[in-house]
Amino acid sequence: MNNYEILSGAPRFITNRFNSVNKYVWETLIPEQTRKELIGKKDSKKDRKEEFARLRGISNEASTVVFVFLLNKLFNDGSKAAKHAVDTFKDLDVDGFYIGSNFFSGRNEKVMQGEIIAKKLIDSLGESPAKKLVIESNYIYQIMDEYKKFI
Repeated sequence: MNNYEILSGAPRFITNRFNSVNKYVWETLIPEQTRKELIGKKDSKKDRKEEFARLRGISNEASTVVFVFLLNKLFNDGSKAAKHAVDTFKDLDVDGFYIGSNFFSGRNEKVMQGEIIAKKLIDSLGESPAKKLVIESNYIYQIMDEYKKFI
């Protein structure tokens, strides 16, 4: 299953964000000059197409890992901000607060929702090398450096 099949039912803003990440990873991981050099080394049109497909596959996989990394960070940062907010309100003797119809208090489900989603996202990776990369990386460039080894 490719990235576009996975994202086919996703909201448009998620698809747009992934497409931006995908473009960034492609241009950063395999700059145009590098692509020209690698593809240019191939003698036949068939070999050049295969090399392009290989490079695109590496980039697409890296894009997916980077996107999961960013989502994981977003969800965890959201929970961290919610915890900080409820703790600050608690210091002011306020039990919680509403955002829309959602009540945030202590460590209730709304406060912890980001962490819960992030855990499910990471768990969905099973025991794959991607999971290790997402968990152990602090920055996108660390993920990209791992994928550069395949180029």
